[in-house]
Amino acid sequence: AFNYIDTYLRTYEVTLGLEPDKAISELNNLFHEHSLKYRYENGRIVRLRRIKRLKNICYYLYSPGEYGFVEYDLMEAYNRLMLNDFACVVKECHAAFRSVLLRIHERKGIVYHEQDSLNTLMANLMARGVISAEYVHKFHFLSDVLESEIFLPMAPEKSHHHYAMMLRISEELACSIYYLTERSIFFLTQRAEEDGAAP
Repeated sequence: AFNYIDTYLRTYEVTLGLEPDKAISELNNLFHEHSLKYRYENGRIVRLRRIKRLKNICYYLYSPGEYGFVEYDLMEAYNRLMLNDFACVVKECHAAFRSVLLRIHERKGIVYHEQDSLNTLMANLMARGVISAEYVHKFHFLSDVLESEIFLPMAPEKSHHHYAMMLRISEELACSIYYLTERSIFFLTQRAEEDGAAP
């Protein structure tokens, strides 16, 4: 019999001697009966796509603030998400988050360097009183994820021709990173505007 092992290491058998079409139908029925999100198509087992995304991502329309439209910064990341280009979602979220941080620095006259990490830029905002130390700590997770080499679309070449280990980015992870970036950008721009309005 053909043995197929799913992610929970459960084994299912397809009856021997069936015609190809019937064997494929039986296999797909097994997947369906056991709530496995797989299907045999075109000579290979494929994972069925979820109809609803994890976070039910929406493209928010905010009113323009002093720091511009949040959705303009995230437009490319959103497009990549809709195209299922999940590795590029992380790259575009990083670019959007960084551009907003730099925009706040420039508007408030805070000195920064082009090579500064996201965490360094966040620390600058804390030193200026735009955000609290508590929020800097909360943003560390997002900054670390966005700047992690294991999520880059193309791993950078290391010494001795070794490449950084990369992780495949799932739909769930890409949606979560997009959602977290979107909320973080919105929060930061709101805080920056409130800080500017303070006497």
